[in-house]
Amino acid sequence: MSAGLSVIIPCRNAAGTLGRQLEALAGQPRADLVEIIVADNGSRDATVEVARECSARLRMPEVRVIDASARAGASFARNCGAAHARGDRLAFCDGDDVVGPEWIKAMSAALSRFAIVTGPLIYGTLNESWVVDSRRSTHEDPSKRAPTAGWMPFAIGANVGTTRAAFDAVGGFDESMPASEDIDFSWRVQLTGGTFHFEPRAVVHYHLRHSLGAIFRQARFYAQWYVCLVRKHAAAGCPHEPMTPRMVARKWKRTLVHLPRRIGHRAGRAQLIFEIGTHLGRMQGSVRFKYGVP
Repeated sequence: MSAGLSVIIPCRNAAGTLGRQLEALAGQPRADLVEIIVADNGSRDATVEVARECSARLRMPEVRVIDASARAGASFARNCGAAHARGDRLAFCDGDDVVGPEWIKAMSAALSRFAIVTGPLIYGTLNESWVVDSRRSTHEDPSKRAPTAGWMPFAIGANVGTTRAAFDAVGGFDESMPASEDIDFSWRVQLTGGTFHFEPRAVVHYHLRHSLGAIFRQARFYAQWYVCLVRKHAAAGCPHEPMTPRMVARKWKRTLVHLPRRIGHRAGRAQLIFEIGTHLGRMQGSVRFKYGVP
């Protein structure tokens, strides 16, 4: 094992965006960098070819491509990348985002002191204005992010670093969870004594969904697995207010009351679709996992 940072990028069909992520990594100080691992999760496009072409063109011998296609899912790809990594610090980002100019240096330095690290997600760079207006900014400390405010802070999978020791102690990402696995990982690291840190310099420019259908599907999917997350950590103290018909009705009423002022503009429609997807997902998740979460 080497002293330094291994960057792991789980990818599936990211040929159209991976190049800009690798260029962002190439254009910053890399003194602490051991390697960049592109963990290909069964891409059917030119993701692997793009990774290799960028490595040659940008003169980045640190880039390695590994086959992580045996099982679909970002968690499996991240865990495969970690299994191949040589660094004593691990940093994860995604193939459709763009890291900031100090991300490697900031992540590496912070992980010399903390077990798990995250930083700001910036929406304004990669997204259309109506998409940005429809979503809440995440510049702030992630301990304030909904829906887990009031319990432990968490990192998003697109911008998370951890020490090798902390990663191994919890067994990596839970491959049975296709969503909320990043929150779950953050909590398990902290429950085993790991310290959490928000590093303002570890910036990631984050790519959001750009169609109402995709926004709805994502919201519903995330909400279903949020129920699984809360159920999994209930015994450890994760706050949970049992769902009642009155509570569900109040949430739907609040959404419908705001419908007239939202329906007239694109950002408002996106907000509305996201809320409806979330409400439906929570209901479906409560049935699927037999655990009522409002």
